[in-house]
Amino acid sequence: MSNITASLLIGRSSTKDGIYATHSMYLIEEEKPVWFLQETGIEQTELNGSCVTWVPRSDSVLEDGLMMIALYVVKNKDFVDLAERYIHGVGGDKADLNADVKKDNLEELRNKCRNLNFGKKVAITVLEGSAISGQLSVLEDYRVPVEVCIPQYIRRPKDQGYDYTVTGSLRTQRDMPQLQH
Repeated sequence: MSNITASLLIGRSSTKDGIYATHSMYLIEEEKPVWFLQETGIEQTELNGSCVTWVPRSDSVLEDGLMMIALYVVKNKDFVDLAERYIHGVGGDKADLNADVKKDNLEELRNKCRNLNFGKKVAITVLEGSAISGQLSVLEDYRVPVEVCIPQYIRRPKDQGYDYTVTGSLRTQRDMPQLQH
């Protein structure tokens, strides 16, 4: 069974601190992680309804996803030219970064990507156990407006019964009583 462990919305910042998402990405993890990028359908883009699939390297799943955004959504000409030179089959709808690009070239692409002004906002939802959970700090190296949502509250069933195990809290700082000083 395929499990989605992270989702990304990519688009323009809205006037009410939200996002006008033109693209979405899903990280599906089975034997190996796979990124799926598609249009949201809100507006027509150059993907024309197709889905692009990338198999990232396990040590850089999030950064490889950001490169995918830079290539297919941001479309900076210099970055696209470099990617087309280094990644075998990048013009198509599938790539395996473990096999289709040399590690040295991949690092050069990442460095180029880190210096891009994305001009897009990215909203990232990370579920428990996602491969990108331990990679979120790399976002500090990128020039992209971003919001990251990580698990604050998890309720899962115990065994086969009706009891649940709860981790975290739904109470926000605003809900907590203020301490008197």
